[in-house]
Amino acid sequence: MHNRIEKFFESVCAKTVTFWVRETNEISMKFASKRGYVQDRVLAESKLDLVNFDSSSFVQKIESAMVNGLEILGMNELGDTEETWLMIHKLLCDSDDAPDIELWGHPTFADFYENTRNALWYVPEGLLVAKWKDEYVGFHSAGPLPSSDGWTTDYTGVVPSARRNGIALAIKVEGAKVAR
Repeated sequence: MHNRIEKFFESVCAKTVTFWVRETNEISMKFASKRGYVQDRVLAESKLDLVNFDSSSFVQKIESAMVNGLEILGMNELGDTEETWLMIHKLLCDSDDAPDIELWGHPTFADFYENTRNALWYVPEGLLVAKWKDEYVGFHSAGPLPSSDGWTTDYTGVVPSARRNGIALAIKVEGAKVAR
């Protein structure tokens, strides 16, 4: 099957091919190595124990952000409108400056809306928008995993001009509170 997949990529002139291999899966690592794939990056995955999560160590930083003009708004306050979704899509494009974004690009509005608003994990209370000094500057999206007691985080981002002010931390902690 691997050979068929490679031929398909060649037939469509794919510029980039990415395979996700967990380093804990020895068989997959050997498979990738044998075929000449090299490790390009390492992604970290963490799991938060929502039942025992104690946000008290973050209170001072979050309160400082709030005093300096941070508001955290949910979809109930913002309204589930096309205008709101366009604003959130713009925040994604303005805040996502990952080192390889030039390879992936940002999703179109239609793709973003479909893959977020219509995701199985989407719930309105899980989408939080940060407003700082009267401007929308970031968002955090999370929701319950189907057939699970846990939640997943889809994205957290803050525009570069508003970073280093505790905004991402505040919306992530608020997201954890919502997930409880």
